Amino acid sequence: MHLEVTRSGGFTSLTRQWSTDIPDSDCTPLLTALEQADESCRKYPDERMYEIHLGDTSATVPERHTLHGALATLIERAQHGNHDH
Repeated sequence: MHLEVTRSGGFTSLTRQWSTDIPDSDCTPLLTALEQADESCRKYPDERMYEIHLGDTSATVPERHTLHGALATLIERAQHGNHDH
């Protein structure tokens, strides 16, 4: 399944994008975490935001929600997939 992550915002407002493919057998817990991501939280000034797409499922979450757990795993997998844009 195709994974794409875009990081935007922050003090410098730089945008970075990473993508990779993940075996379908690894996706079930990652999809669940993405579906349960809280997109309604308050955005702080200069906070980085992550837009995460895994197949047809997506969420946009603040960086503070991506430091641990499955969302952190998704970002790490995209970054280490070596398809930096």
